[in-house]
Amino acid sequence: MQTDKEIYTIFKNCPASVATLAGIEDQGSCTLESITIKRLERRLDALLRPDDPEKPLIVIEVQFQKDPEIYPRIVTEMAAVQQDNDMRHIRGIIFFADDSLDPKTPPWNSIVKSIALDSTLAERERLFPNDPFVTVFKPVFEDLGTLEKHAAKYYRSLKSNKDLSPRQASTLADVFFHWILERLEKRTYKEMAALLEFKDVKETRAGKDLIEMGREEGREEGREEGTERSIIMIARKRFGAEAIFPDLEKAIHALHTPALDQLLDDLLDLPDAKALAARVAELKN
Repeated sequence: MQTDKEIYTIFKNCPASVATLAGIEDQGSCTLESITIKRLERRLDALLRPDDPEKPLIVIEVQFQKDPEIYPRIVTEMAAVQQDNDMRHIRGIIFFADDSLDPKTPPWNSIVKSIALDSTLAERERLFPNDPFVTVFKPVFEDLGTLEKHAAKYYRSLKSNKDLSPRQASTLADVFFHWILERLEKRTYKEMAALLEFKDVKETRAGKDLIEMGREEGREEGREEGTERSIIMIARKRFGAEAIFPDLEKAIHALHTPALDQLLDDLLDLPDAKALAARVAELKN
């Protein structure tokens, strides 16, 4: 699974999550930056910069595979960043997937804080069962059976979380969605939509991504047949299965490829089954 990019997305949009997961004091208002360390000719993906100049800069690394040189690398980055920032106090944090990936290289492991995410998340869930920063990682660490059983609940809890800003809630939900797509890569578009209990894809980036998945699957299984199935499945989820009556299904099946593609896009804007039927009639003519 692709993890580093998504974790940095979480940290960038929810800077407080760094302190939460690292178990350090709240850093107050801060910004996550991706910078180039010119003296090292190296890209640093995550530098947390608190607005308060008395608080330290934090160099962050995410490690989901073995790297025996991770400690010397982050210490070198810390030194270079400190020099580039008027010797401001600095610290480093490495987020490992689990403790087995931590080489614990002396003496640097006494300088840099290391976090094993699997055990940290498990402990935090025990203390705070509804913590969104725990929920978002479920597709990465939870066993498959439990993940499939509770996926829709997890997704809804992130989308509707009141402790986050709307932008932050949307970011976590999107990260969760893309991770679960990777984890369940063999599931079809229709299976994923059902798993997440999507009833309204209009306002969700994840729903739009599923629309595109449906279009791709339609190309693979037969253009018109696949698109027809995708349209009907989405319509049932949005408007209720009872609203998609047989005559409407028959009318959808009668449409040709260009009209079906247009209808698949239009589904994001149609308010109800009556509007769907009217749009199908328009496209038929």
